[in-house]
Amino acid sequence: DKILSSPDPEENSFECFGLPLAPQEPSAVRKTFLRFSLKVHPDKSNHTRANEAFQKLSAAFEILYDRESQQNHLSEILLEYQEQRQQEQRSKQTATADKKCPNSQDVSSNKKRPRPKQDHWREARKRKKRETPEWARRKWEDVVAEMRRREELEKQFVRSKSDQRMERRIKGMIWRAMKICRSLDERAGCPPTFVNGLWAP
Repeated sequence: DKILSSPDPEENSFECFGLPLAPQEPSAVRKTFLRFSLKVHPDKSNHTRANEAFQKLSAAFEILYDRESQQNHLSEILLEYQEQRQQEQRSKQTATADKKCPNSQDVSSNKKRPRPKQDHWREARKRKKRETPEWARRKWEDVVAEMRRREELEKQFVRSKSDQRMERRIKGMIWRAMKICRSLDERAGCPPTFVNGLWAP
C-alpha cells in the first residue's frame, strides 16, 4: 500500500521490499516480489500509480535477486549511511565551535563546502531503478512465468550444489578406504612396488 500511495524516489531496494539491510536469499526475494507485485501489477490493481509502483518493484527485484548486485547495493547503502553519520558529526562539531567562537561563523560560511559524497551513490541508485527489466513490462501471466522459470533455476542450482557435495563426500570416502587398504598391505609385508603400484601414495 505504501508503494502505491506515496512512492519514495530515495527509497533503496531493501526498503522497497520491506527487508532488513542484510544479505537475502534469492528465493526469499522472489517470494516477496510475488507477494507485493500481486497487489501493484496493473493487471491486478486499478490504482493510478500501479504501473509506476510495479516498475519500481521490478527494478528493485533485479537488484536484490542477483547476489553480486545485491551485495554491491548493500555496500553502497551502508557506505552512504556511514558518510551521513560522519557529516552529521561534523555539523555538530561546527555548531559547537560556532557557539564557542561566534566570530568564526562568518569565516566558515565563506568557505566553499564540498559536495557530499553520498550524492554519487544516490545518482547511481536512481540510474539502477530506471533500468526496468523487459519482462516486467508484460502481462501478469508473463511475470508469473518468469518467476517460475527462476524458481526452477534455483532448484537446479541447489541440486547441482548437492551433487557436488555428494561427489566430494564419496571421493573422501574412497580416499580414506585406499589409505586403509595401503596400510593393511604394508602391515602384511607386501613389497613396496606392489603397494605403490596398487594404492595411491
